[in-house]
Amino acid sequence: MTDIIEQIIYDIKLEIGISGLESYVCKDGTEIKTDVGAVYDWFSEYKEVLRRRWKEENQNG
Repeated sequence: MTDIIEQIIYDIKLEIGISGLESYVCKDGTEIKTDVGAVYDWFSEYKEVLRRRWKEENQNG
């Protein structure tokens, strides 16, 4: 199940990589106007929260 979280993290990193400064581009081509630098900073920390939460939820149930 960890593979699912790692794939999500990989996809988001990929999307950030193909995005510009002012719009986030999803894998499917959808464009979202936003501060991509802020998204990058937030995600750099949040990906660890995802990993921990996923691990805890799967250990408990």
